[in-house]
Amino acid sequence: MAKEAKTNAMRMLERAKVNYTAHEYPHEEGQAVDGANVARLTGQDPARVFKTLLWPPPATTTALVPTKRPLPWSPSFWGMS
Repeated sequence: MAKEAKTNAMRMLERAKVNYTAHEYPHEEGQAVDGANVARLTGQDPARVFKTLLWPPPATTTALVPTKRPLPWSPSFWGMS
């Protein structure tokens, strides 16, 4: 039996004991897919699709952001002065 592929977001939800449903969609391995296209490919409401953001050390952090919400790109917002 093959091991189920999981994203960091899925692992975070499991650690927090949050129920979720994973939706797969066609994409090329290693190619980024934006949230609006993920919603379209899975037939989901874009308001229910989230982006997973990771940023590097010193403190590796993961954030889940709604697809429809614009991202603040200010380094100070992300704690990178």
